[in-house]
Amino acid sequence: KAFFEHLTDVMTTIEKRTGGLLISEIRRVSDGMVNFAPRFKPSRVVTNVEYDNTAAYQQWITQRPLAGQAILQFELQPAMEPLWPGERVLINLQKDIWTGEWYYGHVRTIQEDGTYDVVYDKDGRKANEKRTAIRKLDEKVFAEPIEAGTRVLIHKGHVWYQGSVLESRENGSFKLQFYDFEGSVEVREDRKDIIVQTESPYPHAVLPLSPLQLKKVVLEALGNLGEHDGKSLKSTSSVQDVGEGFVIVSFWSGGNAVVSWDGRSHLDVNLLTPEEFAPSYHKIFESLLVAAVPALHKVVHDVHPRGYGRVVNFKRDFDMQPVWSKKQTDISFPRNATK
Repeated sequence: KAFFEHLTDVMTTIEKRTGGLLISEIRRVSDGMVNFAPRFKPSRVVTNVEYDNTAAYQQWITQRPLAGQAILQFELQPAMEPLWPGERVLINLQKDIWTGEWYYGHVRTIQEDGTYDVVYDKDGRKANEKRTAIRKLDEKVFAEPIEAGTRVLIHKGHVWYQGSVLESRENGSFKLQFYDFEGSVEVREDRKDIIVQTESPYPHAVLPLSPLQLKKVVLEALGNLGEHDGKSLKSTSSVQDVGEGFVIVSFWSGGNAVVSWDGRSHLDVNLLTPEEFAPSYHKIFESLLVAAVPALHKVVHDVHPRGYGRVVNFKRDFDMQPVWSKKQTDISFPRNATK
């Protein structure tokens, strides 16, 4: 954000000091904020046969995965502003992080689970959508500030396409890039053709949470992990307050966990569990946590194999040999081997 602000300031200063003799224009932006590459074509396509896979294959057959490690991150986020039956909205039909498309529709009913029954204007099709797939469309959205680098929705025909602002000009127009397969660039003057893609936090949302409450919820969730499938496996937990937050370390037969809270809005969870139980353990912990604190939203869920022999795969990956191996029938992985 600061880069674009400094860039536009410098360009404006140069134009003023030269009395308008030098006029600048940003024709393209390539950085971490805008990195969509339409119709990308690699300079060269390399195939497996061009590599010596001997060492990789040796590592494949000697690794011994024993457990799964999960890294989960939760953010405390205020609830989105509620919608009401009959309200006109935009609905994300093509749910893609880059090339998503949003269409006009309206809300029919609100379900008990917090989802919404909606109807598309274009064909009358009905659907049930989460709140995150619906964008409010009232007059306030056209007054939200937009600057270079902002992710936006751009109106074209009957569709709102995802894109970004390349340049915000002094005359009130905007240079925009569509996140379509062409990477189209257009200049728009009508502010009502552009809205910010993500909604602003609901100003009346209350985050009912205290460190003591969250600490209790986390300890209860960790305690439940020690009773998987009816097996009573007593867990031991240690709690340490750190600044405004805390760190909890918990151990039970077959697993352990480290949970840290920054005291404000971020919760990190590091779970080590037997691989065969990993998915259910993760689901149990997350469901208990979110049920108790609905304002916590999972933003990261990474799972990694752990064991010995330079482990990079889970046991389930050994149902077939890797496609890059030239010796696919030479040896089978002993799935139950531990040494």
